[in-house]
Amino acid sequence: MDHLLRLSDRRLGFSAARNDCVPPAIDEFPADFMTQYQRLHQAGVTIHLLVSCYMFLAITLVCDNYFVPACEAISYRLGLQEHVAGATFMAGGSSIPELATAFIAVFFTQGDIGVSTIVGSATYNMLGIIGFSGIATGMVVYLSVWPIFRDCTFYALSIAILIAVISDGKVYWYEASMILLLYIVYIVAMVFDTRLQAAGFTLAQRLNLAHRFGTPESDREERTSLLSRGDKEDDLSQSSDSGYATPKIYTPEWLDSEPESFFEMPESDVRRIFWVLALPTSVLLYLTIPDCRQKRWRSWYPVSFVLSVAYIGGMAYLLVWMVTIIGYTFGIPDTVMGLTFLAIGTSLPDTVVSVLVARKGHGDMAVSNVVGSNIFDMFALGLPWFIQTVMAAPGSWITINSSGMLFTALSLLFGIVLVLAAVVLSGWQLNRRMGAACLAVYVLFAVLACLYETGVFGDFNPDICPIEA
Repeated sequence: MDHLLRLSDRRLGFSAARNDCVPPAIDEFPADFMTQYQRLHQAGVTIHLLVSCYMFLAITLVCDNYFVPACEAISYRLGLQEHVAGATFMAGGSSIPELATAFIAVFFTQGDIGVSTIVGSATYNMLGIIGFSGIATGMVVYLSVWPIFRDCTFYALSIAILIAVISDGKVYWYEASMILLLYIVYIVAMVFDTRLQAAGFTLAQRLNLAHRFGTPESDREERTSLLSRGDKEDDLSQSSDSGYATPKIYTPEWLDSEPESFFEMPESDVRRIFWVLALPTSVLLYLTIPDCRQKRWRSWYPVSFVLSVAYIGGMAYLLVWMVTIIGYTFGIPDTVMGLTFLAIGTSLPDTVVSVLVARKGHGDMAVSNVVGSNIFDMFALGLPWFIQTVMAAPGSWITINSSGMLFTALSLLFGIVLVLAAVVLSGWQLNRRMGAACLAVYVLFAVLACLYETGVFGDFNPDICPIEA
């Protein structure tokens, strides 16, 4: 307890050894309705914790029922190929919480909670979700070479750029542009995915991996609706005479059906609990956002998109505000809150989806969903940086306060190597042994990252200036 109190005092700027403290992120938000004493000594922070957890649930409701269907409708109206739709709108559908958090961090808190959330979410996705998916499989699930090789290559490049960008603690407009440019290249690669795969198949034959190479139909479902991805069959792509899938226009599942009413109470007791908790938010969303899955609102998808973004932005602001207060109350750095609480919370929908599809034998879909979402997360980090340094404040730069974030970013590359090694050693199978290994590595990473950020291995974070006596 004494160690925690000393850590809290040092993080809140009460250390006499240093006077170069930085303003706390809590100062960028409206004044809290509780004092530090009430939060810390009278358990008032419990309210902030409950609000944070409920915001995770509320954001998931908006994404699943309104934002993702709107993205699907836009992809369908634009006539996008499934590859392109998956890499753009569908990836955004599953990663919009991280994008909203990054925007809040850049334009409101000016702290590291945005980059730490993205990096922490990427690590959890790569190791945690794949670990849970492997443990949840009750069968032999084989993985294909191409989707893993393709997405891991682009993901590794994006991490390398991120490391180069934050190495000096400052992010300039041209560095943010590099992250956006790589994502554009990734989208172009999705457009020509069939041709690239044909070339890759030739190389795989030389390496005796042709039997594990796979075809596009095994992995192109990875970034569809959060609610429906696990129930889709492998009939989205039509194979040509060459054995490779012919790109087709993305078509939403709900196009010829009506969604179930949220007024229907689930049969499962656990589902009923979540249904009751979500009912107030569900009613609010039902009354204010047109559900474009319903036939009478099909043409209202632009309105659904705009209103969904507005709701997600407001909920993300409240979420980051509450998490910032929790971290300040206990003297926990914003980076630790982002690496753990926010990262796992914003990735819960992807966790559920990947576990469900892995249990149905869609190993490629589970892994590609994770890596594809991580690639979009890097875009979500570069976009607010670019807008801030080019449009909002031309000539400015983004400051990365924690030097420990460089270690965390470097660990992402190590995570890719570990996952690929686990896949190869497991014989290109997603199984429980591989899942347990990934989970163990993630726990080790989370512990080491938190120790780095809290100053156990060195003083990586500047002290936080006190705002209350």
